[in-house]
Amino acid sequence: MNKSNTPNTKDSPSSLRAADYQPPRAGGVAQSSWQLGWQHLALISAIAVLALFVLFLIFARSIQVTAQADNFLEGEPRLTLDADVDLDSWLKLPIGNRFLVLPGSHSVDVTVPGFKDGQNTLTVDDERFQQFEIKLERLPGILDVSLITQPSDRAETIIEGAQLSISDVVLGAVPGVVVDVPAGRNVLTVDAPLYRKVSQDFTVLGQAQTQQLSFSLEPAWASYQFSSNQTGVSLSIDAKVVGELPMTLRLEEGAHEIEYTKPLFEPLTQNIVVTAGEDVVVPSVALRPAPSLIEISSKPLGAAVLVNSEYRGLTPIKLKLTSKTSHNLQLYKPGFKLAEQSLELEPNQSATIDFALVADTVAVTLSVSPANAQVSINGKDLEVAAGVSKRTLNLPTLAQTIKVSAPGYVTQTQSIIPTTAGSQIVSFELLTHEQDYWARLPDQYKNAAGDTMLLFKAPGLVSMGSSRREIGRRSNEVQYAAELSKAFYVSTLETTNRQYRQFKSAHSSGNYQRNSLDLNSYPVVRVSWQQAALYCNWLSEREKLEPFYTTKSGFVSGHNPKSNGYRLLTEAEWTWLASHDSTSRKTFPWGDSQEFPKGEKFGNVADEQARNLINFILEGYDDGYKTAAAVGSFSANAKGLFDLYGNVAEWTHDWYGAQGSKPSDGSTVVDPLGPNIGEYRVVKGPSWARGYLPQLRLAYRDSTAKGRHDIGFRVARYAHP
Repeated sequence: MNKSNTPNTKDSPSSLRAADYQPPRAGGVAQSSWQLGWQHLALISAIAVLALFVLFLIFARSIQVTAQADNFLEGEPRLTLDADVDLDSWLKLPIGNRFLVLPGSHSVDVTVPGFKDGQNTLTVDDERFQQFEIKLERLPGILDVSLITQPSDRAETIIEGAQLSISDVVLGAVPGVVVDVPAGRNVLTVDAPLYRKVSQDFTVLGQAQTQQLSFSLEPAWASYQFSSNQTGVSLSIDAKVVGELPMTLRLEEGAHEIEYTKPLFEPLTQNIVVTAGEDVVVPSVALRPAPSLIEISSKPLGAAVLVNSEYRGLTPIKLKLTSKTSHNLQLYKPGFKLAEQSLELEPNQSATIDFALVADTVAVTLSVSPANAQVSINGKDLEVAAGVSKRTLNLPTLAQTIKVSAPGYVTQTQSIIPTTAGSQIVSFELLTHEQDYWARLPDQYKNAAGDTMLLFKAPGLVSMGSSRREIGRRSNEVQYAAELSKAFYVSTLETTNRQYRQFKSAHSSGNYQRNSLDLNSYPVVRVSWQQAALYCNWLSEREKLEPFYTTKSGFVSGHNPKSNGYRLLTEAEWTWLASHDSTSRKTFPWGDSQEFPKGEKFGNVADEQARNLINFILEGYDDGYKTAAAVGSFSANAKGLFDLYGNVAEWTHDWYGAQGSKPSDGSTVVDPLGPNIGEYRVVKGPSWARGYLPQLRLAYRDSTAKGRHDIGFRVARYAHP
């Protein structure tokens, strides 16, 4: 049998072989013959990795990270730097100059030669393609600086102490290499002692590159030679000690303070201004010995101190005096004798002097009345010397306040300064309170309207009315006695048109038969009693006095007898002023005779000038005026008052009554103000419109309620309430 042609049933795939039957195991199932091999695991892993990669590609974002300088030098192109980028991410896929990363935060390190490393955190969002730019700071530069001095006889080969700075920040000493110079365009400044400061505008490349730079310096100093004729004198310049004289120094241009010092000598300070290139030989100095210190006090304090006749202040005081020199000290205080002392002190020596001043007194004689008055000097009472009106006291030559008082008298005080020029007598004559009151009242004064007001202190008794035997007497001139106890002021002149128009500017006194009564200097007429009284109140208000007349709805309704405001004369006051001389009572303005003195002008009444104007005139009398005259045109009466005997009749304060102010019991009435009520007011005195002799009598009483062409007024007031 050929072995090669016989089919090998064992190895041929197409041959079939019967298998032995094995029954299933009890309670089990049939078992598969296929098993999972390593090939299958490898295939599954590869499929899983491929799936994850596909997912990564689906969710990854493409980013690009570039670097640029944080500042560009002048002329430098804005190019992206060639940077080494290290992205710190657990899952990234570099593709060229980009990375595929998942969204989120990723750290990045960027490195470029010549720049500081940059570190940053990138936040990758859902954008498909993203760009990130990192700014890098240039490394500082290095400068190799040389200094050149301008050609000059003052130029030096070596310049010491020069410094390079940017914006006053010192970078280092030059000449030489200066490192860590900030990159960029900067103003570089070199400042060297004794040379003018110089600056350059220069671009520093940075990135640790070395650049060459040169500065040309200009000398800015002058040579100063210092000397002294004394040894051991030290010199300080701008508070820095530089050595002992003599010496020659180079000083930088500008202002300098020079100080020369030496122990036990007084320092000397000079201020100089150095100009570059101008050498100076300073004049030799000589220091003065150091001053001595003296402290001066006195008892009492406050004395004036004079040193060699020069005022230096008040004690206590500390003074510097020139040492090794004799000084004359003088102390003066008012009321004390002059104190003197001479002294000489060593340099820097201190001394204390206390002067005990001696009082300087002068004999002063006091003359005091009453003799038992209490005398006090500067608030200290002296012992009362009973019955002694003069005493001599030794008083210091200071201001003295002397007060003298006594019960029932007004205290007097005088300030004096006793003097040695001559004997001094100081007199005190105390006044009772009443005497003091009268002494304080002025005898006359000008009121707000310009009137001169005369004071009458003690008028006394007044005889009112007229005797039954008096020719021309009227029944309303009953006789009674009145007493004027109150001092009062009265105007020397009747109120003028000018004065009244200050109160009522529109008032006009008019004219009488074409003769004007309205001139400013004429007495005001055609005013009612009410208007005259209101004028008085107006004048009181101007002088801040309490008005005498009380008013209601603009009309006078009463009066206040305690007021010292302006008012009209009472009838009793007018009678006393017009008719009572020092020893007698007059009937007419010129006296008691019915015949007036020929050729004399006693006042302005109806006279020959008014013959064609007035029915009754005083025959043969010519006063020179047809109607009114300027107030004060005639002589004053014995009491210094004008126009009581003519010009215009005058309103008085009193209500008119046939009995006047006569009391029913026949007693003397004191300070009468007339009846309490009436219809008319009393008018007193002659006028330019009256020439009938009985009407010229001073006892004649007229009455009316309205103003008239020949009735005016004058003001009066009590001297005190």
